[in-house]
Amino acid sequence: LTLGGTTTFSYGYIFNIRTRSNSGVVLVNGLDFYTESTTDERFELWSRADSFKDHKGNYNGWDKIASGTLKGRGIGRYTPIPEEMFEPVSIS
Repeated sequence: LTLGGTTTFSYGYIFNIRTRSNSGVVLVNGLDFYTESTTDERFELWSRADSFKDHKGNYNGWDKIASGTLKGRGIGRYTPIPEEMFEPVSIS
């Protein structure tokens, strides 16, 4: 990963998403990511039904919902993962 001319290494970003108790189901059917690169970049996107806490570092309970290679759109532009490469995830 190169940001601002400095190369770093990352296994990605990990975060929880939740809805309010009185909300309906939210369907996530796409995601964009940021890279300064304008060359082909490999990516993987993983999901799990509950919190990632205590589940980092192994694949148990995780589902791969997108993966492939995309050409990065470069500085100041998000790179979208096309719908045909993305398995929708419902959040309730």
